[in-house]
Amino acid sequence: MVYLQLYRNVSLSFFRDWQAVTDHLVGVTKALSKRPSRQLAERGGLPFCADGPWASGVQVKREGAGLRQVWNRQVQQLNRVSVAVATAVTASYPSPHLLLQAYGSLESEEQRRKLLAPLSVTSEGRERRVGPDISSRIYRCLSEPNPEMGLD
Repeated sequence: MVYLQLYRNVSLSFFRDWQAVTDHLVGVTKALSKRPSRQLAERGGLPFCADGPWASGVQVKREGAGLRQVWNRQVQQLNRVSVAVATAVTASYPSPHLLLQAYGSLESEEQRRKLLAPLSVTSEGRERRVGPDISSRIYRCLSEPNPEMGLD
């Protein structure tokens, strides 16, 4: 056995029964399947993995603490929606359910698209509005039945 391990790079394992053999096979297969992604992660070759505060996510407690931050980050993920805009939207509508209720109370599609447009956004000492483009994009995100539909 020593000769095989040292000179031929062969490892031997002895098992008591078939269950031990299958457990070992499952473990080796799992380790081999994870190896390429581990090597890429060690080299920094996974560009879609975020660094910094986004990488850790948001912890949501059993009593619901953290849900508002999740909602804020969800709005921020839309294209061209800044932190300030997302904060303004989530301050006015603290949950997606409340925003959907507000959409439901309006009569026309045009009113729904422009619901968030007049919200005031303060960033870098300037005050501006959310605007019809971002308002329409958020509305489409929450109301579009087709999951393949692009938001831009």
